[in-house]
Amino acid sequence: MSLVEPADSPPWESPQWQEAVSQNPGLAPFFDNLESFVELPEGVEKLRELFLDLAVRGKLVQQDESEGEGATLLAEVADDRIEYLKSRGLKKGKSLKPPAPEEFQVPANWTLTHLNDLAYQVHYGYTASADENLRDVRMLRITDIQNNMVNWQTVPGCEIEEEKVAQYELADNDLLIARTGGTIGKTYLIQGVSVRSVFASYLIRVIPSKLVCAEYLKRFLECPFYWGQLRAKSAGTGQPNVNATSLKSLIVPVPPLAEQRRIVSKVEGLMSLCDTLESQRRSRESVRERASRSVLASLTSASAPVPAGTSRATSTTETLQSSWQRLSDHFEVLLDQPSGPAHLRQSILQLAVQGKLVRQDPNDEPASKAIQAADAKKQSLISEKKLKKQWKFSNIEDDDEPFPIPQSWAWCRILDTAERVTVGHVGSMKDEYVDEGIPFLRTLNVRALRYEPLGLKFISPEFHASLAKSALAPGDVLVVRSGNVGTTCVVPDSLPEANCSDLVIVKVPIAVDPNYLAIYMNSAAKVHVEAGTVGVALTHFNTKSVAAMPLSLPPKAEQKRIVSKVSVLLSQLDELSARLRSRQSTTDALLTALIHQILEGTE
Repeated sequence: MSLVEPADSPPWESPQWQEAVSQNPGLAPFFDNLESFVELPEGVEKLRELFLDLAVRGKLVQQDESEGEGATLLAEVADDRIEYLKSRGLKKGKSLKPPAPEEFQVPANWTLTHLNDLAYQVHYGYTASADENLRDVRMLRITDIQNNMVNWQTVPGCEIEEEKVAQYELADNDLLIARTGGTIGKTYLIQGVSVRSVFASYLIRVIPSKLVCAEYLKRFLECPFYWGQLRAKSAGTGQPNVNATSLKSLIVPVPPLAEQRRIVSKVEGLMSLCDTLESQRRSRESVRERASRSVLASLTSASAPVPAGTSRATSTTETLQSSWQRLSDHFEVLLDQPSGPAHLRQSILQLAVQGKLVRQDPNDEPASKAIQAADAKKQSLISEKKLKKQWKFSNIEDDDEPFPIPQSWAWCRILDTAERVTVGHVGSMKDEYVDEGIPFLRTLNVRALRYEPLGLKFISPEFHASLAKSALAPGDVLVVRSGNVGTTCVVPDSLPEANCSDLVIVKVPIAVDPNYLAIYMNSAAKVHVEAGTVGVALTHFNTKSVAAMPLSLPPKAEQKRIVSKVSVLLSQLDELSARLRSRQSTTDALLTALIHQILEGTE
């Protein structure tokens, strides 16, 4: 089965794309690499931005001298605006100094002006509380605008005096701009409004002159030049915010009206093709995602390898070999998606703890012997009063085994394999940290299969001595019990003396290699936690939960082989992932460079 289904005819072979290239020869190198660009996480979004940028720079459609000049249109708009304001008894307001030509390069028959000069009004919305029970006059809020659409039937109403409705009532071609918060700068063009509605005060309305193409202004309010100005005008404030005065002063490129309409038509066609590209990219991602899960599932569901000479050795080996071969054949495809490396890493860990990663050796001492030896050692420590009596858990019956394991393995409880399971210090640490002293580990220092020194705190030797229960030694296993529950690492040799807070500690592993236990906790054990099968709340882990957790235990010799194999595979996976990220970064850099070349007209 192929991991990538054949796609429809590429959109860049369509007449619209070809026409765009013919009108803009500088786009040719960009389109030559388009197939790679659209696979980038933000590739299609950058393509949209490029088209909008080209549109407002006069580089998307050819100029036509017969259509007149933007300056002539601007003079007509000024006269029309004065008549509008007079008819409504509104003041003209303060005139803004015309933008300098060097502010933004445009074609010779275009001009630059401010948004205020293209609009009858730029003003704030109505202040009132939304009321779902009122329906006579609706009040449009920014939250009612989703994906450039409004479901007018769900827009709530508000109380407003009839004489005020006319001041705020929305009409076709009105432009609304969010002025604060996370949606600052988001715009919506009113078209086909089917109810009486005003707009909320967190929106600013721009009423364009009837001599200006409102759709062109909407596209301008989506382009990078607009966003750059908006960020500059809202910078330096704690809460992102832009006011009407700032919006009025936005610099807008003005083509002749006929060209505005041609630009809108061209942009709409190209945006539709971008939608197709995005849809096809998501479809390919979905196919790869399903296929990769299938490949990985075939590995984790295959029977474990068995020693040569047993009845199912040949068929099992063939099943695993074919699954590994399939994985190998499509390795880069599996990795070249957002969730690919994480899924593959998790599958490697699962295979390891199910006995499917390395072959079993009939000469290895069975895991049951190690469990018996650990029990004998612990009983001796208890009799010598060096270890307290421990919890007693029932045996794991065949029906309760989470998954099949090789014959030389054994199911046991984690507590069966270690001296004890305890917990780190629980209490206030407000006044206990010092600049230098004994390393004190917290949740943020525990990552999957590795200790993270970033953010490490220290405590005094005296306070450390008072926390003997949570003292750490190399080889102890640390398990996160709050937040990212079950994440586990081993205390490294670089920490000969340490302590910790709010972590579950598996002290002195006896029958289990600490690194194997960490592999188990970060794979199969996390599945148990997420499923709630060990009595664990998803947001909290206690010592008894860890102590009682079922553990698939290999022979000691095989544990070491598993740890070594996992280390090699994860190292290779990290290396390959880094290569793919580098390749993606190179493609992204090329895309950025080509966009700059296209916009600046450089060779």
